[in-house]
Amino acid sequence: MQDRRGTWGSRFGFLAAAIGSSVGLGNLWAFPYRMGENGGFAFLAVYLPLAAAVGVPLIAAELALGRRARRGPVGAFRAVFRGPLRQAGWLSALCAYLFTAFYCVLGGWCLQYLVWNLAAAFGFGPTGDGAALFALASGSPARCAGYALAYLALSVLVVRAGVARGAERLSRIAMPLLTVLLALLAARCLALPGAAAGVRYMFRPDFRPLQTDFLGVLAAAGGQAFFSLSLGLGSLIAYGSYLPETEDLAKSAAVVAAADTAFALLAGLVVIPAAFALGGAEAALAGPELLFVTLQDVFARMGSAGPWLGALFYLLAALAALTSSVALVQLLADLAREDMGTPGRPDRGAAAGLAGLALAPAALWVALHPLEAGGGGLLPLFTRLTEGGLMPLAALALAFGLGYARPALAGELGPGRLRRRAFVFCCRVLAPAGAALVLLGNLT
Repeated sequence: MQDRRGTWGSRFGFLAAAIGSSVGLGNLWAFPYRMGENGGFAFLAVYLPLAAAVGVPLIAAELALGRRARRGPVGAFRAVFRGPLRQAGWLSALCAYLFTAFYCVLGGWCLQYLVWNLAAAFGFGPTGDGAALFALASGSPARCAGYALAYLALSVLVVRAGVARGAERLSRIAMPLLTVLLALLAARCLALPGAAAGVRYMFRPDFRPLQTDFLGVLAAAGGQAFFSLSLGLGSLIAYGSYLPETEDLAKSAAVVAAADTAFALLAGLVVIPAAFALGGAEAALAGPELLFVTLQDVFARMGSAGPWLGALFYLLAALAALTSSVALVQLLADLAREDMGTPGRPDRGAAAGLAGLALAPAALWVALHPLEAGGGGLLPLFTRLTEGGLMPLAALALAFGLGYARPALAGELGPGRLRRRAFVFCCRVLAPAGAALVLLGNLT
């Protein structure tokens, strides 16, 4: 079965793809803006423990379930569990569908800004400040739809190539490139006058936001942990289904979580100091304005190098989004191929095409409702529905299944009684508590 499904070409390739599935706009955009609007250090003080205590066990759980069942989330839950829990994989599938539709639109916006900045670097194309370009983009839903479909087509083409020649090859190139580009941008932004205030905002201890709005900060940090680490989406169940039995899942989960958090912090060192350098404490640190207005203004103030740095940043954002959307399209392609009863059992290429066709209407619907300043439009709806609802619910089902219904699956983590016991404890106590708190914070 494993040979028929294919497998990863190397451990590095798998880790690059798994990290890529997590590292996306959740790191480059959502992490900085949520940190910015939730007290800086106070947000970080909640986020880091959640990523360690909830994120690592759930990543390991997804990989373990996928490898045991050799299926994506829908088929894996059906194969391993009994009773109502057998249908819990549909939570991840629905969430992946909604997430991919919105990711295609955001990725399309990044492509659009990449093109505009490249045009400005060569002396033509639209001009103006960040607000003017944002109005230009949001004022043309048809253009946004075209970029979104182009972005979806890129994701489908990568998935058609298979996990080794598609997702793995993309990630082996993209992740090191992302690291270098992000480090270069961080160095440049930290050199801006006034950037030090942004660094202090991120790392100087200040717990006052927790005293005034603990549940709000908890909901933001918990939701961000689910978004950034892709917890409950099922993409790592799909990737785990292609893993060999020799892979150490506990170590892999720790590496993925640590790398994802490092990328998020590095992105914060690009975005937040740059925003402070531009507008001080009053800079726009929330919603789409941070990525498409505030940062565009920062690049515009860098003289002749600004458009090149802007193109570099939006290329980085587009690549980060692509590695995540590829993982989600892979999940949906596996669903069409293995779990939907599609006539003729389509091959890998046809299944990827079917996933793309199914995603196109949703991506178009989102694209035709453009992003709005102040976080309006469909963005709050998608955020609440996915990371505030479906993802924690899917994580609760997974934690309950591996903690109570099938604790023997802890054996997938390899030898070591202490390791297995710690994993079961996390699935029984820490992960459900974290997911429940995220749900509570979003409901209140």
